[in-house]
Amino acid sequence: MAKTRKKILVVDDNPVIQRLYRRIFENAGYEVQEAYSGEECLRSVAGKVPDIILMDVILPDVDGKDVVQKINSQESARDVPVIFVTNTLSAEKDKGYETITIDGRNYRAFAKPIHVSKLISVVRKEYNRHVHGGPPTPRLAKPQARPEAGKS
Repeated sequence: MAKTRKKILVVDDNPVIQRLYRRIFENAGYEVQEAYSGEECLRSVAGKVPDIILMDVILPDVDGKDVVQKINSQESARDVPVIFVTNTLSAEKDKGYETITIDGRNYRAFAKPIHVSKLISVVRKEYNRHVHGGPPTPRLAKPQARPEAGKS
């Protein structure tokens, strides 16, 4: 029997970015659904709940964080993992521990342009956490500066 492909909904208004994500995630074994606006995302989720959502923050019609709040109000979709990818974070400062908090729930967030292998890894981890259980995404702590040797 064929293995069922995981469904990822990619929400981004840029067709070039959509093609890039499609190539990346199809090669990683996902079935890719596309939405180019917040409203299109909500219609897609209402019709067929994906296994995971990759969400841009800046959309042409509504803020991606507002879309996630609306998704969370739908009983069938409120537990779907969401990962934000956005221009609102600095790529130079993106160390992999950024989160966006919405209604007390933390969501992983990455800066554009993306680091492909890191993003695929986090998508897999969030999907597995959702399917197989585990704690929700924690507020990830920034690494502590290490004290210099010989200083107290």
